[in-house]
Amino acid sequence: MKITRIIIENFKSISHIDIKVSDKINVFIGGNSVGKSNIFDAINWPLGPIYPSFNSTIEQDHYLGELDNKIKIRLYFDNDKYLELAEEWVDNRGSVKSGLNLSNNYITNENRQAYSSAYLGIDRQILDYLPSNRWSLIGRILLEINKLFQKEEIINEETGESFFKSDIFKNKIHKIRDDLLFSVKDEDGREIMKEFISILQKESAKQLNRTEEEFSVDLNLYDPWNFYRTLQLIVKEPETDMQFQASNLGMANCFRQKVFI
Repeated sequence: MKITRIIIENFKSISHIDIKVSDKINVFIGGNSVGKSNIFDAINWPLGPIYPSFNSTIEQDHYLGELDNKIKIRLYFDNDKYLELAEEWVDNRGSVKSGLNLSNNYITNENRQAYSSAYLGIDRQILDYLPSNRWSLIGRILLEINKLFQKEEIINEETGESFFKSDIFKNKIHKIRDDLLFSVKDEDGREIMKEFISILQKESAKQLNRTEEEFSVDLNLYDPWNFYRTLQLIVKEPETDMQFQASNLGMANCFRQKVFI
């Protein structure tokens, strides 16, 4: 199915927008911070692998940060139906509801899977949108693996010394950070990442009325969970030379069947 029309109200920087979509290729062009990404965020919300709700929304998700500006995202499809995520909608019986609906009717997560989206990057990898929820089934399993990793030790056979895997991991990440990520240079040979970090320290010190020495800039990479959470199942398509990231929802279902059967 294809999207034929997009209506977004009161979502982030968007007050109201109504887009009639071409059945061919659609291009969104605009300057920085004009709302292009917010349009795609709105589309991905009802179509993503996790059943959408308003339980975790914050003020900034609403237009002008006003909670009274009720969010509504409606996507029309070429099957003459629309999928709508709205804080307030009225069903066919006249009852006021909140959440996802299909043409003013309740929709199950199973039926919702007929409506999906994917992102094709410049590296020709098709990705759906993985959640990073620690409390999903996969998230809980990976958290337990992470806990075991934090406790494991490696014994140096020559000296007999023991080292935590987590400490070795941190030291190696430090080396990658310094030797690769923080060593980027521009055409003139300037270490621009280090200059950028210096600016961050200076400006933060000014704003908070502290000395520069009280600030440091680092990456949030030292908790292995930040790597485990990016776990992906990749499916190769030989005929098209593309790689598809299998839906996280599908991965979760596989785990449920394995655990409960």
